Amino acid sequence: MIVGITDMIFTPRQATMTAMISLENPDWGQYVPALGATNICFTQTGFGSDVKLFLARDYAIETGQGTLTLKASDTHNSGNVQGCYVTVDCSGFKEGQLTAELPVPAAS
Repeated sequence: MIVGITDMIFTPRQATMTAMISLENPDWGQYVPALGATNICFTQTGFGSDVKLFLARDYAIETGQGTLTLKASDTHNSGNVQGCYVTVDCSGFKEGQLTAELPVPAAS
């Protein structure tokens, strides 16, 4: 796993950042899914609250049975998060949700 901070903003009242986490697997080739979050509040003692990192777009993985598609997050669903995300806090991984599609061929 690679963690990147792409932006930090410091004001007299708060500090925020934009961060991304990239998952690596040699079998997936050069394209790896990345999860990101904006406006992450942090202090000298850690995050201001839980941080939810979202998958920005669908990600296709070829398998021997077809294409497995990890689904991008959709946060516009009345507060119900659909798709893939990971929640972390100052202690590390807290929870995650994996949403995927894999076509199942019709029986002959």
